[in-house]
Order: sequence, then C-alpha cells, then structure tokens
Amino acid sequence: MPNVGKSTLFKALTGKDVPVDNFPYTTTQSERAIVEIPDSSLWKLSELEKPQKTTPNHIEFIDIAGLAAGASKGEGLGNSFLDTIRHSDAIVHIVRCFDDDNIIHVHNRIDPVSDKEEVDFELLMKDLETVEKSLERNRKAAKSGDKQIIKLVDLLERIKEHLEKGGFIRQMELSPEEQKQIKSYSFLTAKKVLYVANVKDENELTGNLYTRQLEEIVSKENASMLILNAKLEAEICDITDEEEKKAFMQMYNLT
Repeated sequence: MPNVGKSTLFKALTGKDVPVDNFPYTTTQSERAIVEIPDSSLWKLSELEKPQKTTPNHIEFIDIAGLAAGASKGEGLGNSFLDTIRHSDAIVHIVRCFDDDNIIHVHNRIDPVSDKEEVDFELLMKDLETVEKSLERNRKAAKSGDKQIIKLVDLLERIKEHLEKGGFIRQMELSPEEQKQIKSYSFLTAKKVLYVANVKDENELTGNLYTRQLEEIVSKENASMLILNAKLEAEICDITDEEEKKAFMQMYNLT
C-alpha cells in the first residue's frame, strides 16, 4: 500500500536516502541497496586463517511503490513491480498501524487488516493468472502421455483450487519434488513473508489495537510479523556517533 512507511524502513535498513513525502506513490521506480550482513565470527576466523580475501554475506533490499487495487491486471506500474517481487527471495510487507491525520491514507481510513488483504489479493490473482496460463498449455501437452507433464498438471490443478479458495501457496503442504516442479514459476504467494506493523514511538514495544488485529490474521498463515517504528529506526540510522546512538536508543528503551 502507498504511504505506509516502506521507503522510510528501506532507509533505516540500508542507510540509503530515498524520497519520503506525504503523498501516495512517491516511489515510482524500484530503489535497490546491497547491505553487508554483520558477522563478527567471520572476521575472527579470517584473522586466524588469513585468507587472501574475506567476503561477507550480503543482502539486497528493493523498495517498490505501494501496490493497490488493479496491480495484478497491470494497472499503473503493477506489472513492473509484481515482476520485481517475482524475482525476490522473500517479501517484507509493511502495514500501517498508526493514526496520524497529517499522513494521507489512500482510502482515508486506518484498517491494517483490509490493507494487508488488498495487497495479498493482487499477489494471489497474479499467481492464479500464471497457473491458468500454464494449465492451458500443459493440458494439451499432457495428452502425449508424458508422466512428468501429467504430474505437473495435477499439481497445478491443486494449486489453482487452493488459490481460488483464497489460500496462499506457502500454506500448502508440498513435497520437495513438488516444490522443485514449481520453482521456475516463482509464485508470489509461495514466497516467505515478514509482515512489519509500522507504529508510532509509544507503541513500538507494546503494540496497539491495530497490531493485535493484524497479528490475529497473520497467525493463521505461514508468515511472521514484527512491530516497529520505521521513522524512529530511520532516525537511529542517521546518527553516526555510536555513543550518541546508544543514548538515543536507551531513551526509547531500545537495545
């Protein structure tokens, strides 16, 4: 969704300055940043072994525009951003869980469950479109009697039925062989998801009514949830002096 704190969190995670404004769709193209994963044990091993080169693991974060109704049909920049998600390993879904009359909401109301479901619906519909196109092609090919194609068609039929009932592919119990069969499709609802409930300062440690509503629905699917204040995290990221940063975090009871 637009205006929920995606770019603010992206800045907090990466330290990269990106436009953050109080109007929808500030982000019109994907922003990317590669961040080194802290690993003190790696450097200790490097000191002992003294290799020619030590390369830490990295993670690439991608900030895309807020998806809204119609994205799965290609409306706006929907196709472009859904394709970016398709080529990602996991999804961080930011959900607005705070009131603030000064920050616009595209639907002029705060309802994290509805916001989540709106985005989920677009991902689900795109997967359903992918499945239907593949079934149309493979049903014809299965007439040759190829056992592998017949197995694939059976699996896609199961996935189609599951999606039509509103379920996500990551909720299905698929065997390692079945997971391998559909890997090339890069289904959107098969990806691991972390829902981030974006709150105000006073709710970062305790949550609020909105986060509890969101947690209740997230607990029913194969996903995780985190509560944080993206604006506060971005402010912490901006502090370069370590002692000052430590004092600032202690002020908010953060460690």
